[in-house]
Amino acid sequence: MTFDNISKSTKTNGVFYYLKKDNNKLYTLLNASDDTNLFKQTLLKEIVFYCNIPIYSPRNISKIVNNIFKHKEKYHLDKITQCVLCREKRVHTIEYRENIIYMTPGKAINNSVYFVCQHFLIELETCLKYTERFSIVFNFDDYTFRRMITDMSIAIKLSTILKECYYERLDTIYLIDTPSYLSPMILMMEKLFNDSIYNKMKCITNIEFDTSAIIHRNINSE
Repeated sequence: MTFDNISKSTKTNGVFYYLKKDNNKLYTLLNASDDTNLFKQTLLKEIVFYCNIPIYSPRNISKIVNNIFKHKEKYHLDKITQCVLCREKRVHTIEYRENIIYMTPGKAINNSVYFVCQHFLIELETCLKYTERFSIVFNFDDYTFRRMITDMSIAIKLSTILKECYYERLDTIYLIDTPSYLSPMILMMEKLFNDSIYNKMKCITNIEFDTSAIIHRNINSE
């Protein structure tokens, strides 16, 4: 697929018009003739997804795709398909389960902002191969107040990625057995991100949590 003679005549062409104007590197990648490039294909898939949403203009879509490209490039998803730190020993507790990204931050060995975000995006990329929408589950088993303090920067970075790139794809954020000391952080994050993704948040207990009965049904009933 090539878009050399681009114009604003169609929504897709309009997206490419702005991509060429704002990020020629990204435009060149998407316009390349190599259709075996999986990194390129994931970005094209995002264009198709957002073009099917009437409220998004070509300008809006180009900004979103640009953001996705920048985050993926920053975390080297154009070069790797597996978390660098988890190759020999699993240090993160982030995993893809059908249409869910399941996280148990209290049990993670590593809490580097860069590598947690990298691992999250890798799992999310796998998830989006099979579904258009996804949910995130945070299980706070073994999560301490001290860990919450050190994880603040991770929460801000992941929230930024979700808001800038995957707002329409994100269905629900489930918080399992949320500790009471987490409330101030959640309120702060709601204000920081003008509610947005935090409007998608639901607190449930571990007893209530049932992947197939609650979450899987909710996503697939859309």
